[in-house]
Amino acid sequence: MTLYSFVLFIHVVSAMGLFVGLALEGFVSLRFRVAQDAEQLQLFIRAFNLLRWIFIPSFGGILLGGLYLASKYGGGTFWIPGRPNRHARYHVRRWAHHWPENKSAKEDAWQSGRSIRGTIRPGE
Repeated sequence: MTLYSFVLFIHVVSAMGLFVGLALEGFVSLRFRVAQDAEQLQLFIRAFNLLRWIFIPSFGGILLGGLYLASKYGGGTFWIPGRPNRHARYHVRRWAHHWPENKSAKEDAWQSGRSIRGTIRPGE
């Protein structure tokens, strides 16, 4: 078993544990309302307090496993940065060949990452 498969396994099992904990929390919360006396209510409160033994390791496994996987397979960064101009540059590359007479606007749009749809072609 490689380190990647072990960390991925811990990450997935932790996510499943988090959902199990959420389901148990919902069940215990519903049982609060139907408690007949103080003894039953204390039983459900103790059960509710035991849920931290599910939530804390699950959250830790998700967080640490996710950070490791992101650092290993996210381009070498610890946190994956956003790329806001990626889609604009894709559209410029895809549609720029339709306006061959407006070469300067094409080059400007490519350099800045803006779309060239708003530019006016010569002769219009």
